[in-house]
Amino acid sequence: MLSWKCDDDIAAGNDQNVARVSETTRNDHIQPLIRGAGIVRGQNTDGESARIVGTPRRRLHHSAETTADQYGASARDLPADFFSQLTHGLGTRACTTHCNVNPSLCHRLSHIHRIVRMHRVHSERARASRACPSGLRVGLALRAKSGNRRTMKRPIAEFLVITLNAGSEAEQARAEHEAWQILRRKQGYVTHRLYQQLDNPLAHLVYSEWESTKAVDGARQHLQGTPLMRRARATLAGPPQRLLFEISGPITSTKGLDLGDTAVAASGVARLKAPSDSWRLTEQKLWALLASQPGHITHILLRGIGNPLVVGSVSHWADSAAFQTALAQVDGAVGAAAAEALAGPVDYVQYKLLRD
Repeated sequence: MLSWKCDDDIAAGNDQNVARVSETTRNDHIQPLIRGAGIVRGQNTDGESARIVGTPRRRLHHSAETTADQYGASARDLPADFFSQLTHGLGTRACTTHCNVNPSLCHRLSHIHRIVRMHRVHSERARASRACPSGLRVGLALRAKSGNRRTMKRPIAEFLVITLNAGSEAEQARAEHEAWQILRRKQGYVTHRLYQQLDNPLAHLVYSEWESTKAVDGARQHLQGTPLMRRARATLAGPPQRLLFEISGPITSTKGLDLGDTAVAASGVARLKAPSDSWRLTEQKLWALLASQPGHITHILLRGIGNPLVVGSVSHWADSAAFQTALAQVDGAVGAAAAEALAGPVDYVQYKLLRD
């Protein structure tokens, strides 16, 4: 049947006019693939694939609509070829028919359909975000960040307090340097620093930060029993004191800290009388006061691993005088609250940085 001939009695588009030729959407298909089996009004199409090429009764006309309760798209509502069906039906189905004709093509089209559908979802979310008031967006972002912080693992700080034999400083420095050339390449390493106690030059603090206790224990275990460790132990006057802490404050690392020649570090470790939820607030007030003093550079807060009663801090100052002056400002209600929570006074030790 040609397009100028009427075919008003066949199952068509209910227009009772000249049967139209299906569009080819600029792909130059003379005989477009629309359906290979006859469809009449009231019949459920079920998305069946065409078994033969061509339209019913070999006429170029539109097939009938699907049944009302199926809400499906008939072949007459879709463009003629596979790729046009993809662009026309992205919101519903990537390939309505012909899945049995070329299964691999149908699979590729379905994959593209899923990608485009995800793109639409993201675009709608972006539009909704732009329509959202800026204050609300900031609040939601801060809430999400706060939730991530609660579930994120805190980094670990390791203290190694060592006392050297007199005259072994140079040998110990060489051994320490070689050891950290190995340890800094281990998984989980963050940073490290070597300090010398101000009032006792033979007392050193080896401070390091790690992503987890497993990381620092594994790295230390790697060096145990090696000739390098035997050389390092030979420079010590006694076994080192090792302490592990969880970094608990808002500042979670000292990595990248640039200290001047006169800068000092002050470490302080204390013990709570009993577990207390109010200590965190007291600690925050204490360090808010100290951080406001001249010469303060940065500080981190510590919690003992395996012993929540152990608390501490490591702070950096422009010089020793700045730290002593700031410490003298801790009095009144803040100082009284800290003294009430702790089992004894905090023993602060000052160190100067040793260049590695």
